[in-house]
Amino acid sequence: MKTPKTVKGYLKMFVQIANEQSCDLNLSRGVTDEERKLIAYCRGAIQNELGDKEFKHILEKYGLHYP
Repeated sequence: MKTPKTVKGYLKMFVQIANEQSCDLNLSRGVTDEERKLIAYCRGAIQNELGDKEFKHILEKYGLHYP
């Protein structure tokens, strides 16, 4: 996976991650409950930051929004 090179690229990636579900992980590959929990916690932290009204204007600046 390539990392974004712009602020908008990072923000788009964060919004995409925030909208994903850890339960969508491919269970046939031996994903443990602990791994799923770690991913869920990280996703939750991103959701909390994106949902903070303090940063809403930054998302709007780049034409993005997070519910």
